[in-house]
Amino acid sequence: MQFEIVNTTAQPMLYVTRTSSMDSDEIAGVMGEAFAAIGAFIGKKGITPAGPPIALYRDWDGKTMKVDVGFPVRPEDATSAE
Repeated sequence: MQFEIVNTTAQPMLYVTRTSSMDSDEIAGVMGEAFAAIGAFIGKKGITPAGPPIALYRDWDGKTMKVDVGFPVRPEDATSAE
């Protein structure tokens, strides 16, 4: 396996964080609810995503994990969402 370092520019993202067990059915439910919540928020604010949806899985302990679910947005939309 080869690894490559790629430098990119920062990309603002609006997201929600949820916790799930490692069960695939629960992950699917949590992801669906999270995308619905962030989708409703950006729709209410009139924000258009600047790219495809993103899900970041983190803090795995073997039983649970956290997942950040959201969309990249333009910098001005990130600051107006506060």
